[in-house]
Amino acid sequence: MTRLLLISLFSVIPVFGANNLLASERTAMAESHASLVGEEPILTINGSNIRVQNAQGETLEIYNITGLRVLSRKIDRYDFTVSLKLPKGCYILKVGKLVRKFSIA
Repeated sequence: MTRLLLISLFSVIPVFGANNLLASERTAMAESHASLVGEEPILTINGSNIRVQNAQGETLEIYNITGLRVLSRKIDRYDFTVSLKLPKGCYILKVGKLVRKFSIA
């Protein structure tokens, strides 16, 4: 009888597998995992848009080449995008301890 019970319990597990989760549940799990693992933020720069992932609670700061801060935004969610309206030039982007150079042509 114990063997039958274990078999029936294991047959239920695939129903609750990761493939059957809703997209929002998968995102919540990814956010939870990223915060536990302590991964650094993911930055994507596309034209005048900057996308920051895994940096909720941090501040996005952009400095021009002379060191003047030209933008500062609080990141309030896991997937954060900001559209820049900056002139052509070289800039430094900082999110928490992560620092990257980029240019607008």
